[in-house]
Amino acid sequence: MAYYQTILGRRSKWAEDYNLVWGKVFHKVAEVWSKTGEVQDVQEIIASNLEEENDDRYGRNQFKMQEAFLAWAKFRVADPIQILRAEQPAVVACLDQACPYSDNGCGLTYGGKLDQIVRWQAMVGPLDFKTTVRDESDPISEFKPSHQMEGYVWLTSHLMGKHCWGVIVERIIANKSKIKVDRFPIPSTKDQIREWVETEKITHAEIQAKFATHSNNELHWKQNKHRCAQPYMCRFRDVCLSPQSFEFRYRWLRDNTREDRFDFRKDEKASSPSEVPDGA
Repeated sequence: MAYYQTILGRRSKWAEDYNLVWGKVFHKVAEVWSKTGEVQDVQEIIASNLEEENDDRYGRNQFKMQEAFLAWAKFRVADPIQILRAEQPAVVACLDQACPYSDNGCGLTYGGKLDQIVRWQAMVGPLDFKTTVRDESDPISEFKPSHQMEGYVWLTSHLMGKHCWGVIVERIIANKSKIKVDRFPIPSTKDQIREWVETEKITHAEIQAKFATHSNNELHWKQNKHRCAQPYMCRFRDVCLSPQSFEFRYRWLRDNTREDRFDFRKDEKASSPSEVPDGA
């Protein structure tokens, strides 16, 4: 996956799951609203990415996305949050210098793209938008600390120069019967982040060693099947479960993927409007 998705920049040719499309559109809507504060810009994003009338089994379409956006904008006014950095791409190389987690540096280089870095109720941390159709009674148990979230905390802590409290989740529920927005924190301790760092360093070392020895010969790479049977399976499932044939895998990747490179290091500065759009 590191080779095909990150180095070669390959993505599946096939249509994405509607849940992923819906989440991406809301992320883009929130990003554009934070940058411009123009309702017309938001409407253009929605119109160009979602069907006007055709909806999925949860009733999600253009109109439902507009409802979700307005509910989120009102929520932001009712429960203000301070945006310290908006849509923050970053690469951090923590080597041989004091940092929030070590006097000698973490010895790790890691990058990604954060939705926002925020301050809320005296807590500073990365904000992550989560779109869903379910209203869980205990949302914190649904979004417990994960590899992705701990990476967000590590990045944010280095950008802000101190250990951040955790990830602030804004959850947007949209289905046939309701639109609901809420916000809650997912805490991470310093020890949890230090453990994440050590795990990440081991993974990086294994990948680098494999490339140094075997380059792109997949026959020498371990198959990772733990998600293959899950509902939201990886698009590369077929090639991973294929017979041990380099030629077959090469043809499959050539025929079923396209190049789609995204430079998450690109800096995109933004403003952060605080008012509800007209007509809300």
